[in-house]
Amino acid sequence: MQRTTRVFFRNDDVHRPQAGLAEVTAVFRQRGLPIVHAVEPATLAPETAAWLLAQPPETVEIIQHGYAHVVHDRGEFGGDRPAADQRRDLERGLAIMTGACGERFFPAMSFPFGLYNDHSPRILDDLGYRVLTSHFRPEPSRQVFYAAGRLLGRGRWRDRHVSHHLRRYPGTRLLE
Repeated sequence: MQRTTRVFFRNDDVHRPQAGLAEVTAVFRQRGLPIVHAVEPATLAPETAAWLLAQPPETVEIIQHGYAHVVHDRGEFGGDRPAADQRRDLERGLAIMTGACGERFFPAMSFPFGLYNDHSPRILDDLGYRVLTSHFRPEPSRQVFYAAGRLLGRGRWRDRHVSHHLRRYPGTRLLE
């Protein structure tokens, strides 16, 4: 049986014109490989939004990277950050992304610093996001931890993320 390998590159922290943004995108486009630009909505410059929209949708996808990429406790959405504060930022970010990018915006969230708490996935699910991206660590100890967390039906366990790589996040409709 032949296996198909799928590759994409996620570029976080997109918000204003930066050195290398166009260049790295061109490298991927020339090779026909998809690139996902994860945008910080609160700091999205109009010229960056226009540039993103000018890229071909076949190879350039636009998703959200937090709200303002600031640290509140542990990361932008981790630690003890209250659900109401997170919801406010996520609603504002969603409004900015859909307003600036329209249908080109794919409702996926890449959390800054890779951190979020128990409220975060449920709020994303309530707001209609479809995907939550997070880290995946291949070390055997992490694989055992992930397997145990999945057996327990947990999205987070012992204050750590349980990877549900290419599966639904527990209690939500989100694909991780």
